[in-house]
Amino acid sequence: MWCVVQDSVQRMRRVLRHGFALHVNVLVVLLLALPSTRPAAGLTECGAAPNCSDALRMPCNPNAAPPMNVANVCGNCVSGNHGGAGPSNTKCLTNQSCVLVYPGQTGCPEEGSSVGVPFPVPFNRCQCDRDGLWWPTAANQCGIAVVTDPTGSGFFSLFQCPDSTCTLEKCVEVAVWSPMLATFPCQTVGADSFALSDSCTGLRGADGSGAPFSAFCGHTGAVAKAEDDGGTVPLLPLDCELAPQCPYSVLSTSRGGGGDRLEQSCCTGNPDSFIESEKGLSTREQAPAFCAGVATGGGTNVLATADSVAGCPVRTSAPGWKGCACVDDRGFVSGNRVCTVECIPPACPLPEDGVIPSTPEQWLTSKVPHSQGPETAAATNAAMWSHGATSWRRLGWLLVISIASVA
Repeated sequence: MWCVVQDSVQRMRRVLRHGFALHVNVLVVLLLALPSTRPAAGLTECGAAPNCSDALRMPCNPNAAPPMNVANVCGNCVSGNHGGAGPSNTKCLTNQSCVLVYPGQTGCPEEGSSVGVPFPVPFNRCQCDRDGLWWPTAANQCGIAVVTDPTGSGFFSLFQCPDSTCTLEKCVEVAVWSPMLATFPCQTVGADSFALSDSCTGLRGADGSGAPFSAFCGHTGAVAKAEDDGGTVPLLPLDCELAPQCPYSVLSTSRGGGGDRLEQSCCTGNPDSFIESEKGLSTREQAPAFCAGVATGGGTNVLATADSVAGCPVRTSAPGWKGCACVDDRGFVSGNRVCTVECIPPACPLPEDGVIPSTPEQWLTSKVPHSQGPETAAATNAAMWSHGATSWRRLGWLLVISIASVA
């Protein structure tokens, strides 16, 4: 009997022990399922981390291994961007950021405005001046923007260098900006001012409406060969070429008026020059003026007729060059609206074959009848010379006749 009771008690104890263990396991599972404000052992606290994407950094990683396991701190800069190494909450810059040098200028213009074309210095790429063309206060010097103290604070620095190697040991740091700043102030050092421009919007515009590529060719009559995407920091010197020949609406003088009036013909065209299209010549519609109606913002050019020519800034001359260089209200020459009338080397970049590139098909206009005026400035001069020579010949014959009559 005792043996039976003892056996029953032992079975009961086993059941109780099993039941208690079951309840404990269930309780542990429930506790683990509850939300916790503290990370589990070995995890990094990230609940109070800032918005890392605003700083162009990788997010705080709760599973980060040392040394990245710093509580509430972002990671490295997003690949390709510029800034100090993580973990850090300091700001990174986009891979198209640059430093803009404003030579001989006190202060920097507001982004998007145009006070000349600054000398752009990209990050981690040596950019050099040529004979004072872009950086006249540091002719033939080079510049490079780098992140200094990259494993620490990650400052943004501009160096001026004596040659195209841009070896920092031979360079001089001329400006530096802290990544802790919300905005980067203009710095004036000596005769120049410097602006740190995120994404280089101070040069190219946030929407690509800033200085066109051709503004960096170094000559009004030259245009960049590379297609302008509106965002790339130009690598100087650019590969440029002479702008094509102007259409007849520019080359021709109007109705025997004579003279070289490019400021007029670039903007108003010629009433005797008509549109040429696939359907042929339209004698009812005057060809659009070459520069009239050049729009601003985005580099779009909308051509207008002579009736809507109000406000038409244009440059018609440069060293060795004459033509039409249409200017928008920001002061930039529109890269795809430049044409050439005359080019005299070496000041003008005439091609090696000595021929001005032909007029693009989309610019073609009809010739002006000879009775309405010569076709080119050269023809104008020839006509004037011919007229003068004829007058002198007539005067000579009259003189001979007069002498013969007296005799």
